[in-house]
Amino acid sequence: MTGTEATPQLLTQTPVIDYSMLISNDSLKSSQAINDLNQACLNYGFFTVTNHGIPDSLIGSVTSWLSRFFHQTDEEKRRYATNDPTDRIRFILGGATKRELLHMRTHPTFHCPTKPDDSM
Repeated sequence: MTGTEATPQLLTQTPVIDYSMLISNDSLKSSQAINDLNQACLNYGFFTVTNHGIPDSLIGSVTSWLSRFFHQTDEEKRRYATNDPTDRIRFILGGATKRELLHMRTHPTFHCPTKPDDSM
């Protein structure tokens, strides 16, 4: 390094993407939102979406269910382990880091594992 290169900005805040701007009929607003989304993906790898119309109660329920799912034993979670990309529900436990991924295809109808049940 010569000392003339730009130093990366400190990433101190999660980018916020306004969904209503993405679907706006105003091409300037939607273009700006697309650019913001692109920058969030390139520079952060994640972002928060606002104005999406999903009720907070549903988000809370899904978050609670996911927490219960991931707190099950590895044996219970592995019931959904598969390499078939067409499966609607796939659990992946990867490598030395034991990174866990639960992929649920939810459109057009919602499918979710039978465990954990609501009694947990």
